[in-house]
Amino acid sequence: MRATLHIKGDKEWLEALYVALKDQKESKRLKSTLTLHDTLEIVLEAKDSTALRAGLNTYLRIIQVAEKFKR
Repeated sequence: MRATLHIKGDKEWLEALYVALKDQKESKRLKSTLTLHDTLEIVLEAKDSTALRAGLNTYLRIIQVAEKFKR
């Protein structure tokens, strides 16, 4: 199973977010790949829907917190 997130924002914020997310620990059930260009692309690959949901929730929560502190 796979999910891809495309995060838009100013370059400085995206770079800070990339640094914060790049060291997220991978597990046996979830692998993540981050790519930074004009957007931050996050690709999550999971062995099952439960792992994918948990990974999405984690990344989305971190992004939400980062957005809150951006202001």
